[in-house]
Amino acid sequence: MASEPLGSHVRTGFSCGQGELDRYFREIVSQDIRRRVSNCFLAIDDAGFIAGYYTLAAITLPVTELPAEKPKKLPRYPLLPAVLIACLAVDERFEDKGSAPALLSMAWHVRCGLSRQFSH
Repeated sequence: MASEPLGSHVRTGFSCGQGELDRYFREIVSQDIRRRVSNCFLAIDDAGFIAGYYTLAAITLPVTELPAEKPKKLPRYPLLPAVLIACLAVDERFEDKGSAPALLSMAWHVRCGLSRQFSH
């Protein structure tokens, strides 16, 4: 399974069974990318089907909302940068094939700038 950014992929056949996530993927995600709200990455199987998707968005966390022991180990900023996995969905055809853990692994590796090729 490979991970790649959303491009001109055909999204009409994707269905995770959650109407809100399906609608977001088919109708809204491209707008969020253009507005630089988030980025969307796909898990593509060997046959070229979209097995799942996830979106990453930049956020900030107030230091005051972290557990008391954590800020002692961090820089003294009022807000800390973070990456949010905003959406994560697996097509129903791939649910029983371990695709959700693979998507999480891909999200982590893309966030860290590591390889986008994964074995599954």
